[in-house]
Amino acid sequence: MKKITLYILVVIGICFLIPIFFTVKFKVEEVSKMQDVPELEIEKYAYSDFGTIRLLHIDTNEVEEKALDDYIAEVVSAEMPVSYEMEALKAQSVAARTYTLYKLIRGTPHDNSDICDKASCCQAWISKDKRMEKWENNKQENWNKIVEAVNSTVRGDCNI
Repeated sequence: MKKITLYILVVIGICFLIPIFFTVKFKVEEVSKMQDVPELEIEKYAYSDFGTIRLLHIDTNEVEEKALDDYIAEVVSAEMPVSYEMEALKAQSVAARTYTLYKLIRGTPHDNSDICDKASCCQAWISKDKRMEKWENNKQENWNKIVEAVNSTVRGDCNI
């Protein structure tokens, strides 16, 4: 019994000693060098600069110009069920808008457009008309809920 207790204590001791052994201790000079890392430059932009977006439809290879907020509503309707809570739809709106603006600022691999409608390339998208066709009930009410979520995050009154 004493041997088992001794083995258990040795194993526990090793479990504590191994991390201590492999932990690298920094000298004060090394830490101060790490703090001298320059800050990243943050690009400034005005949301109002992005009123429209050029959307490439992969199936037809046609480019459609859309209002940015209309595009975001269509993305949210493609990416999340309308039955989700309003705060979840708002969060999805913020994520979709952020990703879209990132693509607008950084560029995409599409020569003549800002973004495409293929989920595996850019982000999911479905037109308002096709989304309305897929809903069986409360079509206008559902669409209004998505538009409300998108619009409420533009004004900055989102509680997420």
